[in-house]
Amino acid sequence: MSDTPMTTAGAMEPNRDPGNPRPDDEISLLHLLSVLLRRRYAIAAWTIGTTLLVVAYSIFTFSPTYTSDTSFIPQGAARGGGELRAMAGRFGVSVPSEGASESPAFYSELLRSREILRQVLGDTFAVNQVRRGETVHRTGTVLELNGIESEDMTIRRDRGVRWLRNAIATTTRPEIGSVTLSVTTAWPEVSAGIARRLVTLVNDFNLQTRQSQAAAERTFTEERLSEARDELLHAENELKRFLEANRQFENSPELLFEYDRLGRQVALRQDVVASLSQSYEQARITEVRNLPIITVVEPPEEPVQRDPRGLALRAVLGLMLGGVMGVSFAFGREVVRRRREAGDPMYQEFHEVWEETLNDLGWPRRRKLGPGSTRDGEDV
Repeated sequence: MSDTPMTTAGAMEPNRDPGNPRPDDEISLLHLLSVLLRRRYAIAAWTIGTTLLVVAYSIFTFSPTYTSDTSFIPQGAARGGGELRAMAGRFGVSVPSEGASESPAFYSELLRSREILRQVLGDTFAVNQVRRGETVHRTGTVLELNGIESEDMTIRRDRGVRWLRNAIATTTRPEIGSVTLSVTTAWPEVSAGIARRLVTLVNDFNLQTRQSQAAAERTFTEERLSEARDELLHAENELKRFLEANRQFENSPELLFEYDRLGRQVALRQDVVASLSQSYEQARITEVRNLPIITVVEPPEEPVQRDPRGLALRAVLGLMLGGVMGVSFAFGREVVRRRREAGDPMYQEFHEVWEETLNDLGWPRRRKLGPGSTRDGEDV
């Protein structure tokens, strides 16, 4: 019996090496390159056309914007409660620190908070606009200048807050503790004005927060200081009674030990009273302090040049998008051509439906092409 495989029709089929598949069973690199070269004009047209559309859209829809930048460094709070926290730690009591509220990330979130941005909406700005070669002077709030209208004032303010959040950007540098604020609007005056207003609001918010914390700390320290003074007076009275009752206690170990114990109690109460007195005075000073809490490193200024359009980047993105679309079109046409030449029933059905659709739209019917047919000597 022969080892030569037989086909279904009984004809002998030559042996093939299993490790060398047929060319039709693999994707050939040469085939891919030939498809790209065959459709090179279509790919070039898609690439150039898409790039031109992207650039033209960017030019005609471009609205000039101006960005004002400012940076500041938050100052650490005066540690009026530092001694209080240290003393409380000796008794096993934990007093929270304010370090989290002094981090640059906290100020970055504060600048975008709704409470801060709502106060900016009520500010009035004066801008100069050039219309038909003439400079027009306008005055209005952020809502009025941007045409944000609504019968419901709550909805109008909410839209204004969202507009402001899109107009500002913040970056932080934890290594030096700085915060950079950038405000981008259609007017240089508004960009600089909003940046200055936000820095002022953040400083006011921080100052009021520190003052309210200092007031609460002063009240607590004042109450605790009064208690500590009573405890010190009680400890001193016990030591005084001991000395009056035992005028010669140096020769008695028990009396000497009791004297040392009472003396330690008085010394400890004195330390507590001294620490609380210092914290109380510091809290009183902090409560009325109105010095700036942030240091402005770079004050905001009106930008003299508008922001770049970014046409180069958009053109590169257009080239990439057009190239992808052109290559996809080329391989799609190649698949359609192969199915047509192979006489695929699904393609024939699609072709008939397509011709009927064109006929319903009143378009001239194209000459029906059979498998392998060409038009003007080129593949379709």
